Parts: sequence; C-alpha cells; structure tokens
Amino acid sequence: MVQPYFLTMGAVALLIVLLSFTASWFWAGLMIDRAQSASLWQMGLQINQTGNGKVLTWDVNRLQLITCQAGTAKTPCLKIAQGD
Repeated sequence: MVQPYFLTMGAVALLIVLLSFTASWFWAGLMIDRAQSASLWQMGLQINQTGNGKVLTWDVNRLQLITCQAGTAKTPCLKIAQGD
C-alpha cells in the first residue's frame, strides 16, 4: 500500500517537472521571436508571412536599398537613415 503511493507521487512530481520544462521551452521560443521582431521593427524592418514563405519588408522613410562595395564585389545593402 505504501509503495504504490510513493510511485504515484513520484510519477506526478516528474510529470509536473516535465510539463513546466515544456511550458518554459515554448514560452522562451515565443519571447525570442518577439524580441527578434521588435529589434527588426526598431530598424524599420518587418517579417511578413506570405503563401510563398516569409518576406522581409522595410520602411522606406527609415531605410534605403543601395549598392555597397564588399571587397571587389558590389552587393545590395540597406542604408539606415539618420534621425529619431
């Protein structure tokens, strides 16, 4: 009678620990996504979900698409407008 009680209580305690770890893992993932989105938003960028996948758009008042020199190659880049 005593042994099944301890096994049951041990299983319940283990289940509680596993559920709290799982909830914490999902919560951390959500917070990381929100932090990334907020950081991009502060720069004038936004991630939009479309039928073809995710696309990155920007605020034309804060960012400009220009061509940069990276070594000997030219590459597109975003110029952050000064202000704010």
